[in-house]
Amino acid sequence: MNFRSNVSVACTFESPDCIFKNVGGDVFDWTMFHSGSTPSSYTGPSSAAVGGMYAFIEASSPPLDRCLQFQYHMKGVPGRLDVYAYSRHNPRNLAWSRQGNQGSSWKFAQVDIPSNISDLVIDIKGVRGTSYKGDIAVDEIKLEPHACQIIIRHGKVVFSENTSFHTPDNYYYHSLSQNGATRTFLIFNVRACNDAHIGLFTTFPSMNQRQFYEIVIGGWGNTKSVIRKVKQGQPMAQKFAKFLSCTNAKPFWVSWNNGHIKVGTGKDVDRNTFMVWTDPNPYQVNFVAVTSGFGSDADWTILYNR
Repeated sequence: MNFRSNVSVACTFESPDCIFKNVGGDVFDWTMFHSGSTPSSYTGPSSAAVGGMYAFIEASSPPLDRCLQFQYHMKGVPGRLDVYAYSRHNPRNLAWSRQGNQGSSWKFAQVDIPSNISDLVIDIKGVRGTSYKGDIAVDEIKLEPHACQIIIRHGKVVFSENTSFHTPDNYYYHSLSQNGATRTFLIFNVRACNDAHIGLFTTFPSMNQRQFYEIVIGGWGNTKSVIRKVKQGQPMAQKFAKFLSCTNAKPFWVSWNNGHIKVGTGKDVDRNTFMVWTDPNPYQVNFVAVTSGFGSDADWTILYNR
C-alpha cells in the first residue's frame, strides 16, 4: 500500500481487514489476531493494549526446517516401513516409505520436514509382510533443526564428484561418506569467511563425538589452520596463513592413510602441502564429514574422491 502524508491509518488487530499483513518467505512469522497471553512464560503481554487482539512473534521457537534421520533394516520378505510427519491438528501426511527386501545391510534414510508444520508429530509405522522372514528394524533416530543436507543414493550416504552443497553457521558435522569406504583423499572447493572444518570419523558423526580427526582450515578469523585428534583439542599440526575467502571458492585437498594426515591447497594431492601429521595410534576412517561455524557458513563442491 502507498501512503500519502494526508491519510491516517490504524490497525488494532480486531479484524482480518487490518491493512498490516504478515509477509512470508523469511525465518518465522508474526502471529496475527492473537488474544490473551503469549505461549512463553515470563515474557509477552497478558492481553492486548487496545481491544482484545494483537500480533506477536514467538521468540522461543521460530519455525525451522527440520531433518529426520534414521537407519533401517528390511531383509527377507518384509512388508512396509512408513514415516508420517504432520501437525497434531491435521490429517496424517505420509512423508517417506519403503517396501519389500532392502538387502542385508543397514540403510540410512532422511526426511525433510518443512517449517510450516507446527506442533509436529512423527509416526514411524511398520507393516508386517506375508512371512515371518520379514523383520523390520530401526536405529539411531535423530531430528535435526535444519534442512537435510546429506547426499543419499540407494539408502547409502555418499559423496560424489561435482556435488555442491551448503553448510550453515552452526558447527554441526554433516556426513558425506559411506561406512566402510576405501577412499583415502578428498579434493574440494570451499567458500567461507573462516572455519571450514573436515572431520574424519570411525563411526557415524554425532554431536557428542569427540574422538575423530578434526581439520580446521582458516580458523581463528581465517588466520590459522590445524589438525586435531580430538574435537576442539590441542593442535597436532598448524599453519598460520589466510587460506579462505568470503566471496571466492578456494580448492583444497585432504588425505588420510593409516593415520598419516595431510592437507594442501589446489587440486593435486601431495602438492602444495601445508600441514602434515602422523598419528602413532591411528583411528580407522569410515566417515568423512564437513561443517562450518564460528561466524561463517560455507559453500562446498566435491571435486574428486576415491
